[in-house]
Amino acid sequence: MSFESWTKEFYPVPSSTFKGSTDVIAALEHSLRKWQGLRISERARHDIRSANVSLQLGPRGSCALCAMYYSAASGSCNDCPLLTASLLVPGEGACRGNAEYGTWFRNQDPEPMIAVLESVLEKQKTAMVDAKRRCLEAWKAEFYPEPATVTAEEGDVEQCVNAGILKWTGLLSKNLAKHGLAPGDTMDHWFLANDILGPIGCALCSCYPDCAGCPLKTGSIMEPGRSACSSQREYGSFAGARGGPEHDKAVARMLLVLYKALGKVRAG
Repeated sequence: MSFESWTKEFYPVPSSTFKGSTDVIAALEHSLRKWQGLRISERARHDIRSANVSLQLGPRGSCALCAMYYSAASGSCNDCPLLTASLLVPGEGACRGNAEYGTWFRNQDPEPMIAVLESVLEKQKTAMVDAKRRCLEAWKAEFYPEPATVTAEEGDVEQCVNAGILKWTGLLSKNLAKHGLAPGDTMDHWFLANDILGPIGCALCSCYPDCAGCPLKTGSIMEPGRSACSSQREYGSFAGARGGPEHDKAVARMLLVLYKALGKVRAG
């Protein structure tokens, strides 16, 4: 074991990677991982001394948060999330002036910094989830105005198909962007389906629980007797896209199937 093995486990990418980044959670995780590696037990496991780590990484030079927030011109770390989480005096730098870093500097005890980073990371994740929920609720108001079960209870098949068209139209990148979302935010898709849309986000699935008679059965290449979406090519391509570059193409395929189904419903 060596400094190289320690770096591979606790500092796999340089902090400079985060310069210009806006991903504060990734930066916090990077910093937390480094500080966890500075515990005596972890240093001993890699057969290194803390001084060696400090000298080779450097205090600010190894911090992803400093890479994101430190200004050499002002000598400050304004906007760094650690500013409000510690005893830091604003304007003195995010670590050099606070009690937690001071504990490390004096006796090489990383626990205070680990505790601060863990607390801030949890708060940032909670804030992100809350912000994402607000975005999803705004999206829902435009593209999923009522639960699928309510639409299905009215027994209007055309209305159910139109509800599906509206929802899938909302999943196009440009319509997600209107509400501060991106294709990747719909994946984990089950978060969107279960947490925001309800257990069954498809009005047709609610209207046809066993899929018998569902107009999508003849609108796609689905195998008779199989579920209406999980085994068909169109939905499969959406699930497989995982919010990637093929996302909009996959959504378009589902919309084409739905529009074909709508035409058949209207034709009787």
